[in-house]
Amino acid sequence: MPDEYRAEALKCTLRVAVAVQEARALTLTYTFENGSAQNAYLFNLLYESIGDGPMFFTDANAVYVDLEDGGLALSHKIVPVPEGLKVEKPNVPCTTLVKPGERFQQMVALQLPLRVRTPYRRYEDKDLADRPVMRKAFFELGFFLAAREGESLGKKVKTSAGEATYFYPFSPASQKLLRVGPFSETVPVLLPRK
Repeated sequence: MPDEYRAEALKCTLRVAVAVQEARALTLTYTFENGSAQNAYLFNLLYESIGDGPMFFTDANAVYVDLEDGGLALSHKIVPVPEGLKVEKPNVPCTTLVKPGERFQQMVALQLPLRVRTPYRRYEDKDLADRPVMRKAFFELGFFLAAREGESLGKKVKTSAGEATYFYPFSPASQKLLRVGPFSETVPVLLPRK
């Protein structure tokens, strides 16, 4: 039976069910409930690349995995550009709209061991340790609230999951974060070689 976690902010609730299957897979099922009077936009549509159109190539099972606070941050959020790194354009995920009084649910299935992955940091297998280490993990969901007219500030785009709204530019500091965990079970991760 999965463990369940909950966080609340701004009249919005995040519930996350976490299950580890025989140390081979981690399943997160999260539900976001919008109890506010405004539209909520979730930064949950992570993409690897952008094609013509533009077409954002999203993956429903993608999460960012980063070393944070002595554990692992699993997230759907805007990740700040690391200090000292120059990028052409910061990565801002596409959004899912959750209207007032509505809820949104997403399941993410991850193969274990996990690997560090952000828009700015990825490692090839040859750059990772041979054996995984166990770490406490938590999940973060980035979002923002806006009046119904706020959608006009975004751009309608096509993604692998269908139509979405893309808000660019958007500062990582301007998103709200709901965080649950650490999870009761530790999860294996392959760390970068030193």
